[in-house]
Amino acid sequence: MKTKSLLFVCGALLTGCTVYAPMQPTVTTISRAGQVETSASVQLSGRVEAGALYSPLPHVLVEGSGTYRPHLSGGDSTFFSTRQWEAGAGTYWLLGKSWLVSGLAGGGYAATERLSNEPFGKTPLLRARYGKLFGQVGIDYWPFRNGSCGVVYRFTQLRFDELTFYQPAYQGSVANRVMGRHEVLVYGRRGLAWGQPHRWQVQSAIGCSLGTRPLHTDEPFETTRIRFPVLLLSMGLVYCPALGRADAHSAGKRAE
Repeated sequence: MKTKSLLFVCGALLTGCTVYAPMQPTVTTISRAGQVETSASVQLSGRVEAGALYSPLPHVLVEGSGTYRPHLSGGDSTFFSTRQWEAGAGTYWLLGKSWLVSGLAGGGYAATERLSNEPFGKTPLLRARYGKLFGQVGIDYWPFRNGSCGVVYRFTQLRFDELTFYQPAYQGSVANRVMGRHEVLVYGRRGLAWGQPHRWQVQSAIGCSLGTRPLHTDEPFETTRIRFPVLLLSMGLVYCPALGRADAHSAGKRAE
């Protein structure tokens, strides 16, 4: 039974059959007031995600981001689209010269849809609309001036306003409307030699989103899929128009 459950989870993770399309936890290397970070990335599923962070006051952080994936089938029999946004506020603290810890809390909203390509048009398979509240903590480490790495943990609570399936085997709304998710992201950044040092960075990230409730292989597929694990994998660019990493190092030295 354990082997069967493991194969079930791995298959769900790789096929991306879940109705939940998580935004990746927010990554920040802001370390002093006045700094700004903007970023854009492409997810494994083809979604485009963009966001911005700003520190208006020392140790105060605000952020906003959004993601979008249009109705592009790419020749597949089914395809997935999503539109969502989130906003939050939090704090950050330097620890010595090379460590930065941060915390954020906020909320957002999403609309997702999975469609099937049919000879006479597109047929809906599922639709979901949900709000979310989240809290996260992260730690960033830069062992050298031109790059950093870190990990972020986020807990997200979802509340579905709409969760409807259109498949013949299971039609109608799903009763389970509240769900928690554990989300972990590991990332690395490296500066690019464009313009001023450290202003442009490339970022790669990998992680996973897991439901807080266990999966059951004897449960109907349509009802358990809202708890499927989701793989997070992205590549993107980061631009810091206000202050670069060199200033962060200086701030760390002054903080000692």
